[in-house]
Amino acid sequence: EVLPDNNIKLNIGYSKNWSGFVTSSIRMNYTQYIFGTLYCEQVESFNQVDFNKKGTIKIPFLSKLKILNFPVLNSNNINIRCKKIKVGDIDIYVKNNDGTFILDEIYREELKKQFENNINS
Repeated sequence: EVLPDNNIKLNIGYSKNWSGFVTSSIRMNYTQYIFGTLYCEQVESFNQVDFNKKGTIKIPFLSKLKILNFPVLNSNNINIRCKKIKVGDIDIYVKNNDGTFILDEIYREELKKQFENNINS
């Protein structure tokens, strides 16, 4: 989304596998979905480039510019050169059994309660 004064708002999202302990003795592996908002301020250029599945943020040596390069819907990449990057918010979600997104913290607490109930039964 293009904002006034050469600023751009980016809604980002990606998924990754998480593996770790949900209780002191039970380890799990599941998919997390990370959603967030980045703001690029004082944008100097905004280009569409060839597709590359890896996104990057580069800060060239002796430069005040930041260069963001990230894929968009597996079709192409967007390359943005700006002077400032601000993070608006970032949240980590998990799909529950209904297929709806819930916060990862809440999901882990629900799992912990389920495991504790199963152990106590």
